[in-house]
Amino acid sequence: MKKILIVVLLVFLCVNIIDVAAIAKVKFGNWDKWDEELPPATHKAWSCKVRKKMISPYIFNLQNFNILYGEGAICSVSSMSFYSRTDRGKTSVVFYSPGNIMKKTKDWLIPDVIIENADFALAAFPPENKKMIIRAYKKEGQEFRFFEEWEIAFENYEEKYKNVASDTKFRQIFKEWVKKQISARIIISEEYMENIMINFMLPKLVIYDEESEIFIISVPATGRK
Repeated sequence: MKKILIVVLLVFLCVNIIDVAAIAKVKFGNWDKWDEELPPATHKAWSCKVRKKMISPYIFNLQNFNILYGEGAICSVSSMSFYSRTDRGKTSVVFYSPGNIMKKTKDWLIPDVIIENADFALAAFPPENKKMIIRAYKKEGQEFRFFEEWEIAFENYEEKYKNVASDTKFRQIFKEWVKKQISARIIISEEYMENIMINFMLPKLVIYDEESEIFIISVPATGRK
């Protein structure tokens, strides 16, 4: 009987250890629902400062891709940080909004406005053992719901178009969303859309100090060192 009790206790302890590990994996700062949704816009840990400075929204236009006809704006990209006093560093988050909506408002440096107007978000968490977790979110009602997670190496990429969302479900969903932002009258080949436009529009990992693990994820125009 004692042996059975010992086995049961060991199993119970193992289950609890696994549960604690699972909880720790999705907690950052004082938000523990990263595997469900993004923190609300009113959360005090949000900041529009990225590396101690404000970054204005970047607008992707058709002209960026040598398409000189049709309405220009495809989408707006905004960057924010989610800071933690207890965990190392911050989470770097990019938001995608339709067209040039973020340029039409004077309040683009307010988290509420960025989150309210965006459709998608990608969040990159501080690395552990040279690996980073990226999580993807999609707007559903007033919330950004989690739908995919993957891991990337924490390293500088030499490839020009290497982004943080290669071979992911998010990439395909994002591509279909981009197509809807472009007039049906504008014909763009699937190959050009996939290999040039989407690669360029998705964020890259930019490492400023590898030893101190200082990084952001950013579109090329805003992530220069």
